[in-house]
Amino acid sequence: MISLDLMRLRMTYLILIDFMQGHLEVHHRFVPKVKCTLRKTFNTTGYDVLSMRIDDNGIIEYNLVRSITRDTDTKNSAQSITGYLGQIFEPDNLGVIKDKVCYR
Repeated sequence: MISLDLMRLRMTYLILIDFMQGHLEVHHRFVPKVKCTLRKTFNTTGYDVLSMRIDDNGIIEYNLVRSITRDTDTKNSAQSITGYLGQIFEPDNLGVIKDKVCYR
């Protein structure tokens, strides 16, 4: 049986892949659009984004939190998740993706 968190993570990957295939953006719009898409995706799965960072290699680091209420407990508790997604590549104006690896 697949855990709920693993299912949410898979859904996030699928939405990100769909986004990457359907959008060819210029640089000043690409990164903010990726962050916005991920933020919306995490929010639909019940998590709030505490922080999100995309490094120079296209690796996304995120910190999430969600509130947990238990039927037997009157207090709310929080669950936090830190993780990485990527590597994402920004396409150029022609849709070509170039990575930083130098092949010989």
